[in-house]
Amino acid sequence: MVDEPYDFGSVMHYDEFMFSRNAVKGLWTIRAKPEYEQQVAVDSATRKLGQRMGMSLKDVAKVNRMYKCAGKAQRECGATVAEAVPSSTQISQISMTSEAVKIDLATTEATALTADLDSVENEYEVGSDGHLAVGKVIWNINKNVKFELRTDGNAVLTRICDGSVIWETRTSNPRDDPLQSVHLERSGNLVLRSLSGAVVWSSGTTGQSFSGSTLLVTNLGTLCIFKDDVCLWDSGGLGQCQKFPLEEFESSTIMMISGRTIKPGRSILSAQKNCKLSLQLDGDLVLRRRCDDAEIWSVRHGAGRSFNLGNEVNDKIREFKMATDGNLIMRRESGGEDFKVVIPDAEGADLRVNSNCQMCVFKDGLCLWTAQSLTNRCT
Repeated sequence: MVDEPYDFGSVMHYDEFMFSRNAVKGLWTIRAKPEYEQQVAVDSATRKLGQRMGMSLKDVAKVNRMYKCAGKAQRECGATVAEAVPSSTQISQISMTSEAVKIDLATTEATALTADLDSVENEYEVGSDGHLAVGKVIWNINKNVKFELRTDGNAVLTRICDGSVIWETRTSNPRDDPLQSVHLERSGNLVLRSLSGAVVWSSGTTGQSFSGSTLLVTNLGTLCIFKDDVCLWDSGGLGQCQKFPLEEFESSTIMMISGRTIKPGRSILSAQKNCKLSLQLDGDLVLRRRCDDAEIWSVRHGAGRSFNLGNEVNDKIREFKMATDGNLIMRRESGGEDFKVVIPDAEGADLRVNSNCQMCVFKDGLCLWTAQSLTNRCT
């Protein structure tokens, strides 16, 4: 109708999650093709498909042309193109033709942000049998959470809002055998392999239900192994800076309150008795679900799933405690340094478990931290 280029940043454009069955988990419905991603960043003030900050440059140009307002005074036809651009984009110089849009970002802060985003490979997932090499990154759709394997051998999920580590494998490079990549095997098992091919860490997700999965970073700030639009394994962690109530934990079982401890050989059951948290006599802390005895979360010695306490004989847990500050503390049998899950602003919180046997450090209606979880059906 109006001879203008396609506008990825139009105020009328659908966003990436329109009509999604689960936008919270990052299930997108529409994306620009790779060859147009640069144009998305140019068209949209938010650098994403569609936006609701106001009419885009091309929106205004189209309206002006449709109503034959080009070149007329503002009082006759409304705002000029420059005045229609959202102020948050900090645009200082604008030129438009019917062929292209040129935007010059004047401030150092905006230029730095643009350079940082453009310098990252535009990757959002690791497919079945795919690898994420050292130094490479995958993002969530909103590009405010990233997952990477660092040069020190630790695989880390980081939120951009404050730079905090949301979740990590707590692995390090074995001597003379550095970690090379994160590998999502065809079986659906997520593993960290060293140069020699040795598995240093794994998610433990194998079997027919996980076969052919994809690894994604969700907008909630977790790492997920997806298949058939369902997150079968969720890393948990601290999540995003801004948190939202999770109703499933409001009335769930309170497993521990501040100051409570578990000693070796003791267990805590959920109210429905379908989830059991045990400090085993071998010094491993394990959460299992009753239906198939699957391991949901653990802190082990020698071979880590969620966390690896260490490879020495005495790297075992003699006490599990929820401290008054809300942190989760594993005291070593050897009397060495405590192993901690540090949770900011968690004083007075309690530890809960939902019907899927996912644990949550809960306070004032919010989950400040969640443990990894399985949502695949029992076999």
